[in-house]
This record gives sequence, C-alpha cells and structure tokens, in this order.
Amino acid sequence: MHYFEKVFDGQVLKWCVNGAELGGGKPTLLCLVSNETEAESCLSKLEPHCGEAQVTALILPGGILPETAVQSLVFEWQTTGIIDKCKLSLTASQSCADAAWQLISHLSHCFSAAAILGGHADPYEVRAAKFMPLKVYTFAGEGNVLADGKVLADAEKLVMSLRVTGSETVERTEINPENAWENVFADGEIVRWLLKQDRRTQLEVTWIKPGFWRIDDYFTATCYLIEGRDKALLIDTGMGEGDLLDTVKKLTRLPVEVAITHPHRDHMFRIDRFEKVYLHKNDVEKIREDENCFAAALSDGGKYPQLVPIDEGSVIDLGGGVTVDVLNLGGHTENSVVFACAHYKALFTGDAIGSGYIVLMICPEKDMYKVLESYKKNLECFLPHAEALRDYAWFGGHSIQENGCDEQHQQDYLAGRSVYYNPLRLEIVQDMVVLCEKLITGEISKADVMSTDEHYCNYGSAGMYFRFI
Repeated sequence: MHYFEKVFDGQVLKWCVNGAELGGGKPTLLCLVSNETEAESCLSKLEPHCGEAQVTALILPGGILPETAVQSLVFEWQTTGIIDKCKLSLTASQSCADAAWQLISHLSHCFSAAAILGGHADPYEVRAAKFMPLKVYTFAGEGNVLADGKVLADAEKLVMSLRVTGSETVERTEINPENAWENVFADGEIVRWLLKQDRRTQLEVTWIKPGFWRIDDYFTATCYLIEGRDKALLIDTGMGEGDLLDTVKKLTRLPVEVAITHPHRDHMFRIDRFEKVYLHKNDVEKIREDENCFAAALSDGGKYPQLVPIDEGSVIDLGGGVTVDVLNLGGHTENSVVFACAHYKALFTGDAIGSGYIVLMICPEKDMYKVLESYKKNLECFLPHAEALRDYAWFGGHSIQENGCDEQHQQDYLAGRSVYYNPLRLEIVQDMVVLCEKLITGEISKADVMSTDEHYCNYGSAGMYFRFI
C-alpha cells in the first residue's frame, strides 16, 4: 500500500493506492474513508474488480470533508491527465457517506456516477445531482438529523428528493446494515458498473418554460429546443456523445429541425442524425465545395443532411405564430449568427459574444487587427437589434460560463461560494464594441494581450481570448 500527501487550500490531504501512483488517464474509482484501516480494507475489496481501471482511497479523518481542498485535488487529477476526467466515479465507506453526498451535491460535474450506502445530506442541495447515475443503499429507520440548525435527510428521503425533480438515474435498494458495505461490493458488479459510467454520454435537460428546454453536455456546450405549432427547432447540437436525438424525441412529439449558430464541433456534432439543418449560406457553400471542411461534426461515416442556407433577415417558421429571426454576428467565426424568437422572448447567441466570460477569437496572428475591425463592424450593425431585444432572455452556447471559465469553480454557486456572475445582456455587446476599439487603437496593446495567459483582454463586462492558428 502506497500513501501520498499534498497540501491543498491549507489542508493536508492523504490518499492511498495499492500499487503504483495514479496515472495514465484511466477510469478511476474514488473511495472516501475515515482512516487507514478502512482504506486498506476497502481497497482490498474494490481493486480485484477494477480490471485496467484504477482505484484510490482518500482519507477524511472523522468523515469530515474539507470540500475546497478535495475539489482542488480532483481538479488536479482531471486536468493533468492522471485520470480520465469523464470517468471518475465515487463511493465511500459508511463512515464517510455524508461526505459523498456533499460532494455530489456541490461538484456534480466532477463525477460520472456514485454508489452510496446510507448517509445524510441537504435534500435540496442534492438535486444538483439529478442527472448523475446513482445507486443508493438505504437502511430501515435511519431518519433525519439536525445539524447546524438545518435538516439533513436520510438516504431514502434523498432519493425521493431526486425523484420528485425528475431524476431517472437514481436506484434505491434497502439492505441489512450488518456487513452492508462488504455485501454490496462483494461480487464486483457495482464496481464494474461505476467504472463503466461516462460523462461524455450524459445529458442534462432543464425546462425553461412550456415548449422550451435547455440541454447541456459534458463539454458544457449548450443547445436549446423550442416548439412551435407544427415543428420544433433545436438550436445547436453540442458535442456530447449521448443520444441527443432520442432525448429530443422524449421532449417533443413534433418533427425537429436544427439551426446552427456556427460550424464548430461543439455546436454541430452529429448533425447527420437530423434530417434538416439551417446553416449560414457561406458555410453551406463551403460544404458544397469541400464536404470535408467540417467533417469533425459528423458521426463516423455520416453524411450531411439537407442543408438550408440562412442569412441576415431569414425567418424560420415553426407554425402557430412562432418564428425565429436570423441575425448575423460574425467574429468568433466569420459567419456566426444569432437567433431571436419573439414568442419565447429569447435570443440565442451561440459563441458570438461569449457566454458570460469571453468571446474566443480564432485567427492567424497576422490577421488579428483585420479580424477585430470586422468584428467591431458586425457588433455595431447588431447593436440596434440588441437594444431592441434588451428585455429578452439571452442564452449563450455554454450556459455555465456565466459563472466564468474556470472549470474548477464553475459549480461553486451550488455551495454558495460563487464569486463571479456575468449573464449575457446588452451591456456585453456595448462593452465588446469598446474593447475592439481599444485594441484597434492600441490603447490595449498587442504586447499586453500577448503577455497574458490565453492572450486575454477585457473591458467592463466584455472579455476576449485570442487563439492564434
């Protein structure tokens, strides 16, 4: 047994593996334990069933979770290739069940699945994990507890809290508390199930209002489904590897067409699964000239569906008075568009002005100022539309980025720790115009931009990254 220690956020964390150190980007099972004896016992039962995957035990003395420190540790593992970031599953000894519930309540995007025996948690906070595959083992007569003046529900009630919000991925099994942990994991079935789960295939659906849904994938790419009388429109397709078409069919009985804000893979992946796709006319022309120009957006062996060219002034009619207006806003890509729907009072901006943190500008370094001039001109043309749409709800292509682009802290709002919030709105467009002007005139110099991580600059509520190709 090998033990490792490291300080995160002033806390010493200690974990162990039965063999070499974690590494290799493998699927990983994290088991929370309260002492070294539990660590060695749990690993001895889990590891024989892991195959080529890896398992580690994180020691939490007294079962107390130093949440921000564990958050930092997990983020380090996920961003340095030590583990497969989309295949980190969670379990815990019974002494650390509360800590496991707390982790999935506040850091649901970190874990692909969890198996928890008993425990207590805030029944409202746990709803953040409604889309996570969960196996929960309950004990008769556990009951609620009071801690620091608030109720913590027992595991059976936590399952019910998830179910009443629509969770279809939680399973409950009542078991005898005697030797419960050993009995649950004895045959390895649960270990194999945990390690098989993959966030790449998981989709999260949020109901906005009648006839209107938001769908988020593991890449934090966001697409939107809106209904008219005769048909529904899916705005972008994200980059998830789950069955988006099946998900959409569960939400609406209407025929579904797709409208793409811009032809990046994280916005038009697997468009070949749909029959009719609206795309800016210049991008349609590029495809007709070279079918391989956006090939990464297709499934293996996939062919482009019917492509309908759109441009400024195009209208997509969904029937019953529900129409979607097309507005050009090139910059992030040359032919980016946004979609405005008066019926839902919604503006869908893709990546044209970012999603609350930055807009990403991709160009050769030598073309930086040419691209900025073009983007500024396009923003100024769009500004009168933006002013008229000020009181619409504005929806970006990566909704969670209203909490910033720091993946480690994007879910801090779930624990009441968020220090950033910048929703899309008119002010960002106005500030983006000024930011472009400051870059063009040299008030913000190229040297300033090049000296920062990600070639970053900002003004007011608007931010910009440059990715030079």
